[in-house]
Amino acid sequence: MMGTSTAVSPDGRWIAFEVFRAVYPPGTQVWWSGLGMLDTANGATRRIPTPEGRSHSRPIFHPDGTHVFCLWGRAGRWKRAVCRIDLATGEQRDLYGLDSSLPDPPIDYLSGFGVAPDGKSLLVSRSDAVVRWPLHDLRLVEFERNTVRVGLPAHEGARYFGDIHFLSDTDVLLTAGARFGMAVAAEIAALGLTSVNTLLLRLRLGGIPRILVPELERHPNSPNDNGGLRRIGLARDGTLVATAQRGRPGPGVSNQIAEVDVDRQQLRYITTLQGIKDGVSLAADGSRVAFMSDESMSRSRTSELWSLDRRSGSVVRHNLLPRLQADPKFFLP
Repeated sequence: MMGTSTAVSPDGRWIAFEVFRAVYPPGTQVWWSGLGMLDTANGATRRIPTPEGRSHSRPIFHPDGTHVFCLWGRAGRWKRAVCRIDLATGEQRDLYGLDSSLPDPPIDYLSGFGVAPDGKSLLVSRSDAVVRWPLHDLRLVEFERNTVRVGLPAHEGARYFGDIHFLSDTDVLLTAGARFGMAVAAEIAALGLTSVNTLLLRLRLGGIPRILVPELERHPNSPNDNGGLRRIGLARDGTLVATAQRGRPGPGVSNQIAEVDVDRQQLRYITTLQGIKDGVSLAADGSRVAFMSDESMSRSRTSELWSLDRRSGSVVRHNLLPRLQADPKFFLP
């Protein structure tokens, strides 16, 4: 089965994606996830090599395209960490959490991360097991210097931070939602928003988040999940794409991919396809958008990989699911 995350290489040629497989230890149901890549030039696919016994998700390309960063964990466990995989050799380096050597408190959950423009540091959304529904903080992980520092403390944070993109070394664009700390509570109340809204925020590290767009999408069938707005795509020139709800949400209503004009708080829809879309990503050069779409409208892991060439306007359904089901190598943990 296909996952819900995509990543486009900086030059727009390659698309990284997730593959899921159910494994069943006695008395449980556990999902394993791996990573694959699609060559948009010829349609060829290959698996990104990963160590046995690890589950990998949420790929992000290194700015030079030679590595993929991703979350990893052990099947059936919530704790996750961030690693970097060399696409040429398959070598994996643990950067933060679990088996990494960086000093930090025990991690309960990572909800997202972003990669700095130089590829040498990360901004990680994390929480520890202090309360049942903890607020996430943001940690700046300078893994080449072996240091970790707070980018935003938990009491100013949110129930989750989703996608995180660096605008510069110190300025970050990110999605957040489902409950907020003190930093934006008054602004949220003034806008009439609720705990199910997902916001687009801008943060200068060490400062206070600022709401840029109060709501792009509230998912029609799952109001607590907001239909994947946690994932946005950002190009080097500042072009922003996101999933967005067109018209009034409701059962059976498709969402779409939109370009977002943050200054005017306006959307320009670039798809008109049936289905629930998720995992949107954008090449750093702005040439290609990738996303998953479940045309059954069920979010039942029957999603398919799509891409949109922003230069020609062509939209392609890549039909990977039948190929992956026929190739067991993609489903081996």
